Amino acid sequence: MYNLLIAECMKIKKNVALKMLVIGICGISVSLAINNIYGIKVCYAELSQIESYSGASQFCDAIAMGHNFENISILLSVFGGIYICYDFERKLCQSAVYAGCKKFDIFFSKMIIYFIISAVLLLIYSVISTLIPSIVFSDYVKYNSSLILQMIRIYFVSIIYHFARLSPIILVAYFMRKTGPTIILWGIVYIAVKKFWEGIDELFDVIVDPIYGNTIWQINKCIELNMTYLSVFRVVGISLIYIIVFVGIAYMLFKREELK
Repeated sequence: MYNLLIAECMKIKKNVALKMLVIGICGISVSLAINNIYGIKVCYAELSQIESYSGASQFCDAIAMGHNFENISILLSVFGGIYICYDFERKLCQSAVYAGCKKFDIFFSKMIIYFIISAVLLLIYSVISTLIPSIVFSDYVKYNSSLILQMIRIYFVSIIYHFARLSPIILVAYFMRKTGPTIILWGIVYIAVKKFWEGIDELFDVIVDPIYGNTIWQINKCIELNMTYLSVFRVVGISLIYIIVFVGIAYMLFKREELK
């Protein structure tokens, strides 16, 4: 698997879609940072009142559920479809299998690289969007070791949650194996499932709300700066279930189908 991981890293260096994704996420991050700065100046008549502004809370909101969250999730999912389908469309998976590589190694080396890329890009997004306002108002926004540790915990919990959000595109990509159909099908299913839950929750909120609250579309609301260990286990547990189910089914499809 080590050689496959190295090969994936070499391919990523030349990946145009990844370069565009990095530019897009950096642009969104800077836009969010500028919006935060503008919001601070509007909300606080005097900068001396800015002490109530928490850069750590903004970090949590940005990475877990707040500003531009859907945009980042969609961009990473689209990249996932392109990244996975690339090898099928260029017969690289088939060549690796014929060369004697195990399907298990091929599959999980790709998943590991995809998840690492997602984790790094999410960190870039959340740091840029909160770091710039913190620098601009450095005299008023303070961080300490306790806050930084909380932010690190939030980051790792959020990363697992984001992996769960991204896992459906993996299943769709291994099912369709072509970039265009994969992105279209994922978009249709994503919107349909989300609208379904929102509609059911609106009609039968008392009955459905506890269930809907434990789905991948709502569980991120538990991610807060001062979240309890119970909330951490809840988010991580539900996210891992989604990851295991979607990635597991995707692997079974890849393992059982003959590559031509």
